[in-house]
Amino acid sequence: MRRNISLFLLLIPVIFLFALEPPFHKGVNLTDWIWSKQGAENIPFYKFDKRDIDGIKSLGCDVIRLPLSLLFFADTTSAHILDPLFFYFLDQAVDWSEESNMHLILDNHTQKSGSSYIPAMDELIPLWTQIAEHYKERSGLLIYELMNEPHNITDETWFSIQDSLIKTIRTIDSTRTIIATPIWNSTLNFTRFVPHPDTNIIYSFHFYEPFIFTHQGASWTNPSCVSLGGIPFPGTNGGIPDCPEDLVGTWVENRLNNYHIDGTDSAMYTYIDRAIAFSDSFNVPIFCGEFGVYNPLAPVSDRAHWYDVTTSYFEEHHISWTIWGYQGGYGIFKKGTPGIFHRDIDPEMIEALRLIMPAQDTIEVYPDTTGFTIYGDQPGWHIAPSIWTDKARYDLYYREEPAQGKHCILLKDPLEYNNIGFSFTSFRDISDLVKQDANLNFKIKGNRVGTEIRIRFTDTDTDDPEDHPWKKEYILQENNVTWDDQWHDISIPLNSFWESGATEDGVKYEQEGKFDWSAVKRFDLSVGSQKLVGAHILFDNIHIMIPGEETATSLIEVATSFILNGIYPNPFNATNTINFTLKNSKIIKISVHDIQGKYISTITHTRYFPGEHQVRWNAASLSSGIYILRMQAGKNVIYRKSLLIK
Repeated sequence: MRRNISLFLLLIPVIFLFALEPPFHKGVNLTDWIWSKQGAENIPFYKFDKRDIDGIKSLGCDVIRLPLSLLFFADTTSAHILDPLFFYFLDQAVDWSEESNMHLILDNHTQKSGSSYIPAMDELIPLWTQIAEHYKERSGLLIYELMNEPHNITDETWFSIQDSLIKTIRTIDSTRTIIATPIWNSTLNFTRFVPHPDTNIIYSFHFYEPFIFTHQGASWTNPSCVSLGGIPFPGTNGGIPDCPEDLVGTWVENRLNNYHIDGTDSAMYTYIDRAIAFSDSFNVPIFCGEFGVYNPLAPVSDRAHWYDVTTSYFEEHHISWTIWGYQGGYGIFKKGTPGIFHRDIDPEMIEALRLIMPAQDTIEVYPDTTGFTIYGDQPGWHIAPSIWTDKARYDLYYREEPAQGKHCILLKDPLEYNNIGFSFTSFRDISDLVKQDANLNFKIKGNRVGTEIRIRFTDTDTDDPEDHPWKKEYILQENNVTWDDQWHDISIPLNSFWESGATEDGVKYEQEGKFDWSAVKRFDLSVGSQKLVGAHILFDNIHIMIPGEETATSLIEVATSFILNGIYPNPFNATNTINFTLKNSKIIKISVHDIQGKYISTITHTRYFPGEHQVRWNAASLSSGIYILRMQAGKNVIYRKSLLIK
């Protein structure tokens, strides 16, 4: 049967592309962003924003592949309706990518545990129909990838499903570029695969060879390779470790025995050459959507060498690529670091990938010099929900009664000590805001008389045995809020919070005046020891703001025009950060001039999304002195002085 279908497919008339290269060249997979197996409300959207997309672009990238766990964002009806919250998040990613002139690949990365997912027409057609309808008016920068690593299915069945998906999208959007693939995105399967009749298709493959090198230390392989480490590359260098006892008798042992042959540049090229042969035979473009080496147990220098060999071959054969990972075990950051762009990027990786190394410094966290949003219609950038109550008692994206925008936070029928919490993924230094008499501002609505809300900041717990996670609190109750089921504006000076000690490992410590505003780790809204049966409490628009400052309060309502909030540090040595706030999307130009007004250089000249932004200025090539920064948005211009001291 397979032979007959294959012969039939070969008879399909194919109209080939005139260009063999995709419209993009190199980029990253922005993993674990719009991704969750627990529904759209658990999407960790706070992890990245336009600042990250602009940072990726500054590396010399022009494309982002965005893995989406699509099926987990759909309901269980036969229509598989996608959650509007999913589109709310994805729309922002698409907006930011278009504003940064970056290609964005929407990758259907639906996976189930144990690689058990079977691609099915009755699921994929409704999903891609909705996406095509939603984005049909978007620019050509947006690209659709129909399925990541399809498997548990025959070649013929997958070809039929993929062909139907392409035809379905074409009834809605006739010009969108689509990425298609054989089973597993494997070059081995290109040998029995033919292109689809459509003329605007790119064909994707993945590259993780030699597998025992790229997956050493990985827990998700079968069998687990957690015990496998120290595999060199290339294998001809020697030093190949013995097979771990738990892997004796498995395919891993066989691969180790042959690694002096398989772990070579030429063996890698043989694998990639299958994709090149497919491209040459059918005159169609190819693209490596994933490649990488898991870093926990891989030798550092050998890992960099593998990337150098791989990208060199891609470059030689004009193969576009997106590396698997940005942060994490496959990412471009140094092993064991949190992946902070201005500090943790691995220069060996950047060199091997032929990207542009950004300036790095040793500052872990830049002090906040302007107000910021903790929650608008969603948690703020790098602010992760950390909630202590069961799912039935809260909704982080409640749509029925927001004070403004699209969402607010609902806490209902809370039990003792239930709280809505937010953890700063990297601690925040808000000491300067406290000195500027900043306020905590938010909106609240409650229906139960007698409700008390304990508002709390917690600082970072260090390794010092005398240090603990110290807290500062403020209690919201009848004397400062009315529980009349109406929205009320709350403004609390940060200086009004009092220290309330710490609790660690079940031990309570009395306050010692050690709370540190320069290392704040958490923010919580708690009901304390109350059990509020029938209570219905809403929170919205939570932000910290300096009095008189028109600071951004959400992604929907922000500053009335634009504000150059500050420059830090100032004076500075070599690099500093320029902070500004926008209400509407604007083209911003920030240029450097000397004290006489003579133009020197442009720091940025691009379109920015509404909200708070930070731009790095590297003045290492300039001599000491006073410089003028000119920020222009439309006809509006603001000037600031900055002192460079070397």
